[in-house]
Amino acid sequence: MYADIAFILHKRAYRESSDLIKFLTMNHGIVDVIAKGSRKPKSKFSGHLQNFLSTEITFTGRSSLKTLTDASQQGSLAKCPYKSHVSMLYCSELLTLLRLENESCAEIFNAYQKTIQALQQNKSVSLPLRKFEWVLSRILGYELLPPSEATENDYLQFDPHLGLQVNNQVKICSMACLNLFLAEKAMEPTEIKQLNRLMKTVVNHLVHGKEIQSRQLLHK
Repeated sequence: MYADIAFILHKRAYRESSDLIKFLTMNHGIVDVIAKGSRKPKSKFSGHLQNFLSTEITFTGRSSLKTLTDASQQGSLAKCPYKSHVSMLYCSELLTLLRLENESCAEIFNAYQKTIQALQQNKSVSLPLRKFEWVLSRILGYELLPPSEATENDYLQFDPHLGLQVNNQVKICSMACLNLFLAEKAMEPTEIKQLNRLMKTVVNHLVHGKEIQSRQLLHK
């Protein structure tokens, strides 16, 4: 028997009345469970398996697919703009694409929780998402430290083998913009666009070029 705090990353119907759920937990990494009978009208799980809410769960099992034995959520998700909702979906999808099942890292859980809260409170989604991507890239081994010789006027690009490199021919993101982001200072829309371009190349590498469906929704 295991007990943990978790967020639902993905849920799909299974057979007549159950669900297969992928949880991001604080202490056990990403866990796949079956919630037996969860879609029955009088299921004990009814109302306690909502996305983006912190969930107290218990589960059992020795195989890769565990059995959910209890789940408890307090409150409900506040109504938020469409873009914020899709951005939360993006965070969940990104974690599933990165295949972090073997990563038992409270830092990932804390970063996800902090990002979900920020997306519900902020009208702008870009900076919370970029901060989340930045944390994930570091956890996966990419510190993304700018070259020591880079100046404020230089432009940076991401190289999968070398990290951040100066490239003033392809103007992706300036060193000045990156410094504002790292210092958590206010950024103009044009500066945020530069940061978006840089982190998109990083994320594309992390997911090995796989399509991120929620990213497409953000541009509609």
